[in-house]
Amino acid sequence: MPWSSTYSRMLLGATAVAFPLTATVLKPEKSEKQKLQEKIKVAKTMIETTMAIQGIPGLSVAVSVDGKMVWRSGFGYANLESSAKCTANSVMRIASISKPITATLAAQLVENGKLDLDEDIRVGFYKFFDLRSTETEENCVRN
Repeated sequence: MPWSSTYSRMLLGATAVAFPLTATVLKPEKSEKQKLQEKIKVAKTMIETTMAIQGIPGLSVAVSVDGKMVWRSGFGYANLESSAKCTANSVMRIASISKPITATLAAQLVENGKLDLDEDIRVGFYKFFDLRSTETEENCVRN
């Protein structure tokens, strides 16, 4: 019995649908390391593009997953005057930016009930220091 054009079209259509499915099934799954490397490649491109657009001379990046360092790198220059390249270990000058960051973190701890600004400063880490005056209001975090 000769093939009719209807059967030929059906076979062609089924093949067209089935072939991509088999190709997907046969494609090997990427390892976690390969997936991470792809993400790092995208991150590097984003960082370099942002640095170029924003005029950022250099920066260091560190990424950890579940407490394990998975990537760290430096981009650009740590010091423009000396043309020192930025590395993952570069120490950056950040001006007085640490003060508002510390204040913000302290405010969040207060909001979450984990820090009392009026509590004696000798609580926790500070208990190891000998503070001369223990009778004034100055021995609290607020001061």
